[in-house]
Amino acid sequence: MKKISRRRCASRTPGRRWTRLNVQVGAPDAALTENGGLLLVAELDRVLGVTAALDAGIGPIKERDRGLSGGEFALAMAVVELTGEDHLVGFDHLRADVVGEGLLSAPVPAATTAATLAARFSQVHREGIETACAQLTARALTTWCSIEKLSSYRS
Repeated sequence: MKKISRRRCASRTPGRRWTRLNVQVGAPDAALTENGGLLLVAELDRVLGVTAALDAGIGPIKERDRGLSGGEFALAMAVVELTGEDHLVGFDHLRADVVGEGLLSAPVPAATTAATLAARFSQVHREGIETACAQLTARALTTWCSIEKLSSYRS
């Protein structure tokens, strides 16, 4: 088993600047959910603002402001594809995994709801997704470059 220990900047709480991040890499634990990697998607959403960027690019897809937004649905669709599903029934499979669904930043819709929402996406909405992806790529590269600069200063 390999141990990884890194220092990372914690919150801006006075008197507490650094915390230790301890990670152990080893044999997988069968008691964990098979979709445990979805926590990384939620963290990317938090750090880069994926849902907010998608919402800004897509715009409204429904008349009433209830349920999932366009950005939340697009992120849920990406998550379902990341779990290896290739049909809309994959939404129901992900919903059945209570622990895996709890790791996400937005709820996963039922397959019937996903089909209804997907039918509402026009060419303008799809172009908005492309615009949002370009903005998110720029944010990710900016974040990565700033992390690289910090690590070069510490070396």
